[in-house]
Amino acid sequence: MNRVIVSLVCVLVVMCAIIAGLVIYENGPEAKVSDANGSNVQKVSEKVTDDCVDEYMEMQNSENIVDVNSSNDVKLSPNCSLIIKTYYDVCKHTTNQYLNLPEDLVNKNEEEFKEKYSDYNIDKFTENEVIISKNEKGECGEHYIVREVDGTINVFRLVNGIEELYEKTDISDEYLTETDRIEFKNGIKVYGRENLSQLLEDFE
Repeated sequence: MNRVIVSLVCVLVVMCAIIAGLVIYENGPEAKVSDANGSNVQKVSEKVTDDCVDEYMEMQNSENIVDVNSSNDVKLSPNCSLIIKTYYDVCKHTTNQYLNLPEDLVNKNEEEFKEKYSDYNIDKFTENEVIISKNEKGECGEHYIVREVDGTINVFRLVNGIEELYEKTDISDEYLTETDRIEFKNGIKVYGRENLSQLLEDFE
C-alpha cells in the first residue's frame, strides 16, 4: 500500500514539473506566437536583433574608414613611372605615353595627384606606377602616308584626312624596284612612328 502511494506521489511530482516547465517555456523571453496560418513561430528578442544590427553597422563603417585611409596612405615614390593613355574617337587608336613622375608629385597621395590631372581617369595608382587615361576627339596624329615626290620619298602626316608634309628623306626612287616605285607613287599608309621608321630603314 505504501509503495502505491509513493509511486502516485512521484508521478504527480513529475507531472507538475513538466507542466511548470511548459508554462515557463511558453512565457519566456523567446515566446512563441501564432502567424496568420495558426502555426507557431518563434519570436526573437528585439534587443538581440538591435545589437546585431548595431554591430554590423559599426563593422561597415570601420571598413569604409580603412579603405579611405589605405587609399590616401599610398605615397608616390621618386622612381614611380607615369603612363598616360589617350583614346581617339575618330581613328579608334589609343596612344601610350611613358614618363617619369614629375618631381612635384613625389610623396603625393591619390587625392593630391588628382588635383593636377583632374581631366584624366585614374586606372591604377600604386607607389611605383600610375596609369591615367582620357578620351579625345579626332585622330591620334600617328597616321602617315609615304609617297614619291619628284623622285624622292617624302613622308606626309594625315590630319583629319588632309596630308601635311612631315619629313623629306634622302631616299631616291632610282634604286627602287618597279613594284616599289608604283607603291610609293600611289602612297603607302603607315600607322605609328615605329612602323614609319622601320619602313624608311628598309629603303635607305
